[in-house]
Amino acid sequence: MFCRRVIRKSFFFVAIVIILLLLYSCSFRGVVLKPSPKPISYKEASLQELLDLINERAQMINTLKASLGIDFRPTSSRNYKSCKGRLLLEKPEKIRLKGYRSLLPTFFLLVSDGNSYWLSIPSKKKAYFGQVEDKVVSEDLTQEDIFLTPSHIIDSLLLDEIELNDSRKAFLEILPEMYIINIIEIDAEGDIFSERRIWVEREDLNIHQHQWFDSKGRLISKVSFRQFKKVSGIKLPGLVFIHRPWEGVYIRLLFNNINLNAAIEPEAFKFSPPKELNIINLSHREAVNKIQILNK
Repeated sequence: MFCRRVIRKSFFFVAIVIILLLLYSCSFRGVVLKPSPKPISYKEASLQELLDLINERAQMINTLKASLGIDFRPTSSRNYKSCKGRLLLEKPEKIRLKGYRSLLPTFFLLVSDGNSYWLSIPSKKKAYFGQVEDKVVSEDLTQEDIFLTPSHIIDSLLLDEIELNDSRKAFLEILPEMYIINIIEIDAEGDIFSERRIWVEREDLNIHQHQWFDSKGRLISKVSFRQFKKVSGIKLPGLVFIHRPWEGVYIRLLFNNINLNAAIEPEAFKFSPPKELNIINLSHREAVNKIQILNK
């Protein structure tokens, strides 16, 4: 009788051990047999090939129409403000960007004819006038809820061709996942400074990031590109992040319904300020400031 009990207990114990071993074995095999991720294959490209890709893309785009989601953060706030927008752009520097909300048919309007620009803010009864060549926003705008110039949008989209010459050179850095194109300027005295840097992903050769610098080496604009999609056979980013640190500007642009190279009426890039708007001439103020600095 005692032997039978011992045998039964031994059999029960062995059965449990076998079951546990089987469960562990199945679990272990499941981990081992899980397919490993496909290794990323990076594309090889020379500096000239990368420059050609960027220039060919720029050459294929003359005009751009798009609906936008716009998020921007004023310098005086930690929170983003949002609105919808409509963008019309014609190279090299003509632009019409209208921001609107449900209760504000025109939240703001930025219009440039290629030489000068207007930034109209109807809710504040103000219209700013400036020159396109002024790449950095005037201090007169830094306290406003909205501070945009044509350069904020046009330069960020990297639509211009990269031209090299005796005073403008390029060299390439190669990282495991990125190519970095460095564009440098050489001034009359032989001093070298960085003009811009362009990050290109090695996996698909999409432009990942773009930076502009001034002659003092300050970072003027940092732009990141995401969510690429093909429009008329051209790869374009669907999401653009713009950071201009010296102005405290943060902008996010979400592109929808992009239309390339469609005709745009010339009147779209003209603006006549209504009489009720207070006009602030940024160009005049900048000129006065520059004269005062030179006279010091």
